[in-house]
Amino acid sequence: MNNRILTIWFFVISISVSTSAQAYSKFKISTYNIRNFSQFESLELNEKERESATDPTALALTLKESKSDIMTFQEIINAPLFEQVLAQHFPTHRLLVTECGGTAEQKVALAYDEKVFRLERFDEEWRVSLSTRCNFGLRPALVAWLKHIRSGKRIAVIVVHLKAGSGDRNRATRRDQHLVLNTVIEELQTQKFDDIILTGDFNTTSYIEQTPGALQFEEFLEENKLKNLTSKVGCSSYWQGTGVEQTMVPSHLDHILHKGKSRFSSSASLGHCRRSKCEVATRDALGASFNHVSDHCPIQAEIRFNR
Repeated sequence: MNNRILTIWFFVISISVSTSAQAYSKFKISTYNIRNFSQFESLELNEKERESATDPTALALTLKESKSDIMTFQEIINAPLFEQVLAQHFPTHRLLVTECGGTAEQKVALAYDEKVFRLERFDEEWRVSLSTRCNFGLRPALVAWLKHIRSGKRIAVIVVHLKAGSGDRNRATRRDQHLVLNTVIEELQTQKFDDIILTGDFNTTSYIEQTPGALQFEEFLEENKLKNLTSKVGCSSYWQGTGVEQTMVPSHLDHILHKGKSRFSSSASLGHCRRSKCEVATRDALGASFNHVSDHCPIQAEIRFNR
């Protein structure tokens, strides 16, 4: 084999190794509030039940669009049904769900790709619910200890669904939850994680308008030296607002926050938020994912491990 052929051969091998290493040096994480997921639409349901039921086709399309190595969810009322959905579409993902979900039984969940991550442990973080009763009051958080199989990097993921609503009282409750999360983060920092990620529905009402609630959230980020990876995705949900009945207004309630050694790569808002470009839109324009799945959209971020 002459020198020219050897040079080409080593070049091809180096490109292949580099590409393989790069593929395993990054991962995607998403969060999605699937509005009161409890049952699928069916002719057997009465009209009221059908209005709140989920369209399985629209849900499947949205989930596939937001496929990530780590996928987090809120408002999972029917955990066994949701586990069936994920097993059908993401057979290599394992689902973790909290036992409790507050008064409305809206559990939080995390699914991770077992080919990419190994689970060390997970806990239901009761302190975030500001209660000790299972399905009463606010929702607990879910904390997962994960290890990236190829790189050996360890990350902690905290999934939350904080108190909903605007107004001073609800903001004060969220502030109490922020204080609990401060403590949770401090405790995790002693366990030598490469990265700590907080994800979920933070209910940052009027975040786009930068009202006092948004300022309070920014203070929480600063207190914990957290970077908001999804601050520029545009929006993560739609609501009616105070305008015309059929006109929906964008809002930004969901976030992916990061603290650690890895680098932020990119982020996006998906589903009807992406299709509408986070502009004011009609119900019809937002489509089935809004009308028959959730007012929220999945948001996603990509993170690269430092070598």
